[in-house]
Amino acid sequence: MKMSKKVGVAIVGIIFLVALVSAVPVDATKEFSVHRWWSEVYWTGAPFSDIEWTGTITTEDGKEGTIYWDNLESFVLGPEDAPKVQKFWGVWWIDWSDGGYIKGSHSGSYTSAISQCTINGHITETSADWSYLDGRKIHTVNYVDMVLYYIAHYLQIN
Repeated sequence: MKMSKKVGVAIVGIIFLVALVSAVPVDATKEFSVHRWWSEVYWTGAPFSDIEWTGTITTEDGKEGTIYWDNLESFVLGPEDAPKVQKFWGVWWIDWSDGGYIKGSHSGSYTSAISQCTINGHITETSADWSYLDGRKIHTVNYVDMVLYYIAHYLQIN
């Protein structure tokens, strides 16, 4: 078989495969939506091993709760007296005023030059009324006020 015929057969095969894959029905197992919840947190001044940040959180429909961020480990990049970036990871959870809860893990970085923090993570456990969020990803980018040790941000859940 000549090279041009082989290329032609390969192209027809790829077109057939693409048509076959796109024709397979996909069942959605979970309703998907993006949630953006407003949160304001303050550094508690606690030692590194205790809960470090705690604050309020409000959903789009007005539910309120308390959010906790606990960084279990971290390290800095740059000189000790003037670190450029801090990398951290840990756990977080929300206790809702109605008794429900959401728990998760996170990792992130803080860039001192722009006072910005970026955090990504996952939801790992929920109470029954929040179970539709099990396994979802979380993300936030925020500004850290290092004078007041304050962060205001949206916690985005995908």
